[in-house]
Amino acid sequence: MNTATVLHLKGEFESLLDSMNTFCEKPHAVEPQTIEQVKGFYSKLLWINSPLKNEQKNHQAFGELDKQGLIANESEQNTWYQNRSKLEKMTARMIEQSSVLILLCQILQSNPSQKTFDFVLQLLREIVSFIWAEKTCNFVLQLLREIVSFIQKELASLENQDSHFNDSIEDFGRLQAALNTFVSQADQVKGEQAIKLIDELKLKVEHYQLFTQEKLEKVLPQEAEVKPQKQLESKHQQAEDIQQQISDLKRQHQEQLQNREAELSVKYKEQIRQREAELSLQHQEQLEKSESQLKHQHQEQLKRRETELLAQINQLQKQITEVQRQHQDKTRQGEAESTLKINELQQHITKLRTQEAEKIKQTEAELSLQHQQQLTNYESQLKLKHQEQLKRQEAELKSQYQQQLQQRETELLTQNQQLQKQISELKLQHQQQLQQREAELKSQYQEQLQQRETELLAQINQLQKQITQLKSQNQQQLQQQETELLTQNQQLQKQISELKHQHQQQLQKQEENTLKINQLQQHITKLRTQEAEKIKQTEAELSLQHQQQLTNYESQLKLKHQEQLKRQEAELKSQYQQQLQQREAELENLYQEQLKNYESQLKLQHQQQLQQREAELENLYQEQLQQREAEFAHQEPVKAQINELESLPNPQETKADIDIQENSEEKPKLKSSYKLPILLIVLIPLLATIGFVTRNQFKEQQPDSLAISSEVNVQDNLKSAQILAEEASEMIKNPPHPLTVWQTSQDKWRKSIQLLEAVYDDTANSEEIEKRLEIYRTDYNSVTQKIAQEQKAVNNLEASQQLALEASVMVQNPPYPLNTWENAEEKWQKAVNLLESIPEDAFMASEARQKLELYQTNLEMIRQRVQRESQNQ
Repeated sequence: MNTATVLHLKGEFESLLDSMNTFCEKPHAVEPQTIEQVKGFYSKLLWINSPLKNEQKNHQAFGELDKQGLIANESEQNTWYQNRSKLEKMTARMIEQSSVLILLCQILQSNPSQKTFDFVLQLLREIVSFIWAEKTCNFVLQLLREIVSFIQKELASLENQDSHFNDSIEDFGRLQAALNTFVSQADQVKGEQAIKLIDELKLKVEHYQLFTQEKLEKVLPQEAEVKPQKQLESKHQQAEDIQQQISDLKRQHQEQLQNREAELSVKYKEQIRQREAELSLQHQEQLEKSESQLKHQHQEQLKRRETELLAQINQLQKQITEVQRQHQDKTRQGEAESTLKINELQQHITKLRTQEAEKIKQTEAELSLQHQQQLTNYESQLKLKHQEQLKRQEAELKSQYQQQLQQRETELLTQNQQLQKQISELKLQHQQQLQQREAELKSQYQEQLQQRETELLAQINQLQKQITQLKSQNQQQLQQQETELLTQNQQLQKQISELKHQHQQQLQKQEENTLKINQLQQHITKLRTQEAEKIKQTEAELSLQHQQQLTNYESQLKLKHQEQLKRQEAELKSQYQQQLQQREAELENLYQEQLKNYESQLKLQHQQQLQQREAELENLYQEQLQQREAEFAHQEPVKAQINELESLPNPQETKADIDIQENSEEKPKLKSSYKLPILLIVLIPLLATIGFVTRNQFKEQQPDSLAISSEVNVQDNLKSAQILAEEASEMIKNPPHPLTVWQTSQDKWRKSIQLLEAVYDDTANSEEIEKRLEIYRTDYNSVTQKIAQEQKAVNNLEASQQLALEASVMVQNPPYPLNTWENAEEKWQKAVNLLESIPEDAFMASEARQKLELYQTNLEMIRQRVQRESQNQ
């Protein structure tokens, strides 16, 4: 055998198989182009098959001569035998495969109808895809070849019948029964039994061929004498032979019907599986679309809510600035009025001082005149008495004045000490109250955050449970539908069995009427044609019924699926609205509570400020009194003036009354002025919780680990890997898609790669597995790159939102120095850069575009403010 020619033909055959595989993977219609391609495959197969057969014959004829001429020792002989066995196996396998493919191409050329065309294309696809699986392909091909050769030989030797022929017919029937059970059940043990039967049949066929050859050699000289006797015997046995032929035809017809029924059931099951897979994919796609739509609606509502909140924040900022300006103006006016009143009091005190000095001078002048007159009149009489009285009065006045001064000093010192103690106690109480209030607020805020987080986690768990319940319901519905389809299939099988029974009855009736040989032969031909037509009709009717059932089933499933989707959408909308209402109610309650707390804090602060102001005024008043007492310490009429001053209205009371009136006017304004910080305190945890929920919605779902057992069936792994790859490729069609879709497709590619790697050691399918692994790994790498891109886009969007929130919080209550405005500008610029870095083909691109416009406007406003501040400086 020429090794070079065989290897060359092997390469040509492999390239032809690849081209046929690519041709069979796509659906084709009956067109001149496709028929021309089939003719090209047929001619190429003939071109490969004929030289292989010639090489096999030449090798069988001249192998021993080559061995005798070329081999020198035993080692060379062993290598020659090994090479020869390899070449024999290779050529035999290629001949068998090419002969089967030639037969299928002939069927396509002879009967180019769409039904047979699709069936043969499917068969070609299966044969070409599993052409190197020796346990399945070689077994089936060898079985077919033996059956065809056996039938041809037996039909050719019908004229020379003997007992050996009956034995071979029984063996052939037993072989067909084993083959039918093997094809219907596809069991490994029965497959081995069928292989044993084939080997036994080969031995019997070879024995029968040798026996017939020897018998023919012996009987040839006696044929001339025995011919007339044989002719008579043959005439008598023709009826028996015809009856045997009829029984054989009946058996063949029954076997064909059984094979056809098995093929139809297999096709029916495959179509049902394909349809169920398509429906499940459609259902998943619709669920994903509905989920994406709901997410999009939720995001739009959140965006609207954010814009409304930003507008409210801006309005509140404006109101706060106006209230602060008004408050500052009022405080300035109050301070100016208080300074005016203090100046008036000081002027009044100076006037009183001048009046008192004038009165003292007048009294002194009057007393001096009276004293001079009295002195002149009573100088002699009253000198002694007056001097004594003056001394006594001076001593009494000095003692009284010193006692009064000491009492006043002691009283003032005690009052001062009491005031200092009260001030220190008030300071301590104020600090303790502030610390307690801060601790209470921190604890309340942390408790509220924890409660909100637990509520959100509970809501997420409820949503996940609902999704699992929906999945379980869908699976139960699919299982119910499968059971219904199985019952329908059983009913169809019963109908087919009834048709068989009827057909057998008709055959029995026809056998009774066929007595003569010529009429029997004509009737047999008619029956064959009628049976073929009936089979075609029944097949057409069954296919029509099957198509009608499939269409009805599809319509019912679509209606049910649409109703389920509508219900799910309504439930999700109602749940979402309820959650929004609950959240708004909670926010309103929190807002009211925080307003009440803040008002109480403001009242306390205001009271403390009033107390401080009163203490300051008391100190000023005491200082003024001390100064006044020091000035009039050596004068007697100071007491009357002090009493007059004490009888005047207290400036502390007037100041307190004025402050109370101002506070009563400012209370409603303070409430409105402190609304903005309270809103900001409420908005910051709200935005944090919203970001937490959106992050949880776009988190990566951890893929389930795929445990692959060591003992793997090669065909099942290849089929499941192909199915997973097709599903993964169909999922990522028509991008953009959310991150979860890309992750599920990545998981499916990974599972298909693991299935192929588990059977990589199979030498028969190593080339095909390598090709598929290369394709699947490239697709897996592209999907991982896309996932990284989508994840980066999500991270950039979240970072930009965080920067925007920080920048908006920084400039809430202007005015601010230039550094804060510049920091806010930098943060807005970073947020804009992050949004611009998101690619246009990403799933978050639309949301990024919407936010980009808003952020750019805010950035321009901040830039203008920075320019103004820099110019003012």
